[in-house]
Amino acid sequence: MAIHLPKVSLVNAPNSTKTESQAKSRMPTTMLSLVKKSGARTAFDYSHLYRIDFDGDVELRLQFSSDIVVIHGEHLIDCYHELANHVVTVICEHDPLHDQESRGFQVRTITIESV
Repeated sequence: MAIHLPKVSLVNAPNSTKTESQAKSRMPTTMLSLVKKSGARTAFDYSHLYRIDFDGDVELRLQFSSDIVVIHGEHLIDCYHELANHVVTVICEHDPLHDQESRGFQVRTITIESV
């Protein structure tokens, strides 16, 4: 025995655009997690990252809504590109006591300053 259901189209359904916008607002946003050697963690929403300054050598400055994150390290050009493209989700301070797999850059210190 076959069951036949009526064809329903949501294209002309009332409030279809409202439903779409509500669905989009529930989508998770990408966060950038900063991990200190001590294990302390702070995460920032990428949508609040307004500016990235790179000195071309050892320092990155990230401007968020009410904080500035200063990252010191080596080979930070790769980190800069990953941040600019919202690819990196975790940045950890390098701990020489623990052998960590490097992604091409090495972070010595992460400092968070309130604006």
